[in-house]
Amino acid sequence: MKLRLLGLFFIAAFSGCSLSSTMSRADLKSTAKQLVSIASEGNLFASFVIDGHSTPAYTKGQVKYLRQLANEVSRKLSMTKTDPDTDSQLTQLRTIADRLTAMLEDEGQIEQMRDAFIELSAMAGHIESSL
Repeated sequence: MKLRLLGLFFIAAFSGCSLSSTMSRADLKSTAKQLVSIASEGNLFASFVIDGHSTPAYTKGQVKYLRQLANEVSRKLSMTKTDPDTDSQLTQLRTIADRLTAMLEDEGQIEQMRDAFIELSAMAGHIESSL
């Protein structure tokens, strides 16, 4: 049994499985685009809600969907490392993803989130253009 577990450990260790991965500059740029997209969609949705075009059930579902997207990016970034020359951008992208996830915890406040969505989209867009 111990030998079997040891064998499984070595298979996992040498098969490229790891808790953290390294993101290239192109991967970071793609992730920044994802965050721009999520924040922009949040902004559009907040406008939709403010204009009275959303039901409570739809609002709840859409906020949950946006939160899941942001959380996936946040989780991916938390398990990622990068080259020293792009470490600052990685840290900033983590902050943006974490802020989006935290903001979207309360679907009752979507109208008040509009300015934050605009700000976070602009921040992620700036990082994207710097990569």
